[in-house]
Amino acid sequence: MTLHNGTNFQKSVICPAVKMAIPVLREKKGDKGDTGQPGPAGEDGAGVIYSPWLNVEFDYDDGSYLSHLEVPELTNEILSKGDIRVYVNLSSATEPAVFPLPFLEDDNELYYIRYAALLNGITLQANFDASTSSGDDPNLQYRYVLIPGSEAARKAKDIDWNNYAAVKAYLKLAD
Repeated sequence: MTLHNGTNFQKSVICPAVKMAIPVLREKKGDKGDTGQPGPAGEDGAGVIYSPWLNVEFDYDDGSYLSHLEVPELTNEILSKGDIRVYVNLSSATEPAVFPLPFLEDDNELYYIRYAALLNGITLQANFDASTSSGDDPNLQYRYVLIPGSEAARKAKDIDWNNYAAVKAYLKLAD
């Protein structure tokens, strides 16, 4: 970029600034200090809110199936700074097959279940009747996990949030 007086901006401003910073960056570090005392142990899963496995009824409405879960703990704070996860158990409690939402299955026909998180609730939408089956060991149950933004769980880099078994173990979720 050329200034109005014909001076090259990059050479006149940036280069002297970089030249002044280089000696500072080359300064030697001091010796490493002693390791500090470990901090107190945190509570397991503190602040994390999760539902039991829920039986959910979907209603057909204008081309899709919908259900709404009342979740009073789902606040603006969690919506704006936290994390919301929803899982579906496509099988049963005795032989679980848990998947994260949105769920897509293409078995010659596309099936999906997805969700929208709203203040005080979660809306589920599917293109098939994804209602929980009845019986002693029902299929298609749902669980939500709310993770406040200040929780260490939200910052965990090595957790695969799409792997329910890993999430359950990390957050110590009860079945």
